[in-house]
Amino acid sequence: MKLILSMSCVDFRRLACQLEDYKGGILFSYMDLRKKMDYILPTLIKLRKKNPKLFVMVDSGAHSFLYMYGKTVLKRSMEMGHGINQEVIRIVKSEGIEKYISNYTNFMYRYQNVFDCFVELDLQSMYGMDVIENWRTRFNRSSKGKLMVVWHGESNKILEQWCKDYTFIGLGGTGAGANLRSPKFIQQVTKRYPDNKFHLFAMTDNKLSKYSETGLFSADSTSWSLGKRFGLFYYFEKGQLYGESKYFLRRDNNRADMVNLLAWKQFGNYLNDIGRFR
Repeated sequence: MKLILSMSCVDFRRLACQLEDYKGGILFSYMDLRKKMDYILPTLIKLRKKNPKLFVMVDSGAHSFLYMYGKTVLKRSMEMGHGINQEVIRIVKSEGIEKYISNYTNFMYRYQNVFDCFVELDLQSMYGMDVIENWRTRFNRSSKGKLMVVWHGESNKILEQWCKDYTFIGLGGTGAGANLRSPKFIQQVTKRYPDNKFHLFAMTDNKLSKYSETGLFSADSTSWSLGKRFGLFYYFEKGQLYGESKYFLRRDNNRADMVNLLAWKQFGNYLNDIGRFR
């Protein structure tokens, strides 16, 4: 199983040399890449030459849109958005979602040979299935079949058809999709569709060892970077990932990332070695 480490473009530039022996993958957000692709492209190309088996994904930024405009977010919170969330407000109100879709589509076409997979913008709760299906067709054509569609627990007939049409299937965590994340279900679906590659979003910790044995292709996590945010220190030992509170790490971002990335790399290499996909 590929443990996909989610990271910003800035972190990637700083830590790319540490990924030359990594057997998992990395995940960028298009929300970040759309302004920093030129900044990371030389480093990414160099890394891919040194480590051709590294799996590199691009997320669409759908979570940011849902966070700001989902039903659970108060109007006052939307008006007070900041950082990446403020960028979402600007896109929807000023730039327009269609321009964002067109830009993402063009990005896929331009960099289809640089990345291994592009996640669709699964905003059916906001725009409806007809609109999403139109986007999906455009995305798949531009990515040359490298699109990851996201199944949120809709009918089994939809999943069956998608497994015929697409290689990569993401298992969402919203709505009915919240029940799709058990190892038992993953094992059932990977046995039924052995030619497809299934991905779980935002998974972490030692639970991943169980998932690796199910035939899951990949899962992503941001937890490797928690040291600089919350002072967590990770280390890997005998197939287990351990975390302890080390508040001094919060004062040294580079040190925290270097220490924790090493542990997560060891964990990811272990998951790769015990999983179906190597």
